[in-house]
Amino acid sequence: MTTIHASKGLEYPIVILAGAGKDITKKDMRGNVSKFKINNEFGLGCLNLDFEKDLKLPNLVMLAIEQQTKRKEMVDEIMLLYVALTRAKNNLFIVGEAEFNEVQKIVDSESVFEAKSYLDLILGAIKDSKPDGLKINNISEVQSYAVENFSLTSKPNEKYVNEIKDYLNYAYKYEPSTKLRFKNSVTSLNLQQKEKQTFIGGGENLEIGNAYHKALELLEFEKITCVEDIRDQLKEMDNIHLIDMAHLLKIINILKSITKNQKVFKERQFTMKLNAKEALSNSIDEDIMIQGVIDLFSIGERNILIDYKYTNETNENKLINNYKNQLYLYKKAIENAYAINLNEIYLLSLKQGNIIKV
Repeated sequence: MTTIHASKGLEYPIVILAGAGKDITKKDMRGNVSKFKINNEFGLGCLNLDFEKDLKLPNLVMLAIEQQTKRKEMVDEIMLLYVALTRAKNNLFIVGEAEFNEVQKIVDSESVFEAKSYLDLILGAIKDSKPDGLKINNISEVQSYAVENFSLTSKPNEKYVNEIKDYLNYAYKYEPSTKLRFKNSVTSLNLQQKEKQTFIGGGENLEIGNAYHKALELLEFEKITCVEDIRDQLKEMDNIHLIDMAHLLKIINILKSITKNQKVFKERQFTMKLNAKEALSNSIDEDIMIQGVIDLFSIGERNILIDYKYTNETNENKLINNYKNQLYLYKKAIENAYAINLNEIYLLSLKQGNIIKV
């Protein structure tokens, strides 16, 4: 089943045009018409207001514009009908409701615009003639023929039965690839691997996690020795009230101890190409694009990756298992971009204030 628009340029052995008796004329445009209409040919059309009788009536220009619009819409419908009638290679069935005796014969181009449906156009064109190959049945004849010729004991044609079965049971060889997105974020891939980030809830709690992430991005760790140093550096930051300064200082001291004498990189965005087998641990042998943001990594005597998580999960093994695929993608991105090998990977629990070596 398809629409006429979607069938343009296509052909089928058998075509059934349903609903050919449906009214194709548009509703009166004056139902929700504006007070003015402008047309390059006719000019300005407007409504005449009769305040005594409380009426709004279109002037002649408005009527001319509406009539022209309706004619253009009918031309569009005729073009659509042409598309529908020329899609069939062998057989065309047109189904619709109409009173044949009441159909007006189309005698000239003007009478075309009096038609109300596709059947009016078709039957009106053949009112006094019957083209070769055309058969017109009313619904009672079709029902009678179907009842008389239907038999449960008739033996089906095995050739056609097998063809139908093959068609219904067909499985597209590359169907898994159709469900694979070419461009993916690290987070979305993590969720596909059923590794869910455990925030302590939405709303304000999620805002707290974002506030800690932003603060750690902005702060210059080497210049911080106390809480006042943090406040001074973050005085222009929004949502600073969501942050526990003493707790943040504890986190910064942890980061400083791990990345001492290292070159530190924060919030680095990346895009890389990776085979889906490696990224998703599945059997699809196709390359995909992966993009993400790495919270922090440092390069030096030891090359270190640290990923922040604001989570209420306290079980370290669960945390590592939840984010192992995400951390692998971050590791892959860093090693590919900087041609280095990472020596250490950590998860930093922002809520708990502890660091977990992976």
